[in-house]
Amino acid sequence: MPDYLKRLPLLLVLTGCAIGVAQGSAGLDEYLYPKDDLGAVYSPQATTIKLWAPPAKAVNIALFADATNSAFSLVPMSCDNGGVWSATLAGDQDGKYYLYEITGQEPGADKPTTCRVNDPYARGCSANTGRTLIYDPRKTDPEGWAADRFPTLRQNVDAVLERGQPVDYSP
Repeated sequence: MPDYLKRLPLLLVLTGCAIGVAQGSAGLDEYLYPKDDLGAVYSPQATTIKLWAPPAKAVNIALFADATNSAFSLVPMSCDNGGVWSATLAGDQDGKYYLYEITGQEPGADKPTTCRVNDPYARGCSANTGRTLIYDPRKTDPEGWAADRFPTLRQNVDAVLERGQPVDYSP
């Protein structure tokens, strides 16, 4: 990592809620997350939701029954040593929505701030991205999807890729 990046303050900004990170001697390297399991990972038995937010002081899930209902239940998340907050919601959560309720210290603020934000690792959301959707991805597969296979090429250079714009195909 270039030295100039290690001197920059790291700032996590989520929809108008800024949470500062004070960098130590390790710089940004202490804030790396190498896995690909962030966001909501659905199964009919349980949904695990993970958020990588090392500077947060507390994170909860505001769980909604649907996209428009204002009533919600608050589910606390726990944080591991790497700054990954997680919670497992038992049962089938397909079709429910959530927001993160994040508490953190804004740079220069006297007291912590709490705000509700969408999941930056969302796989689905409500209209106008108001809430993050939990859904069963198998229900979105078109007919025959499981049997679909990429064509075999003798060499990758044999692939023909084209880019088009809708205006290119208008009469």
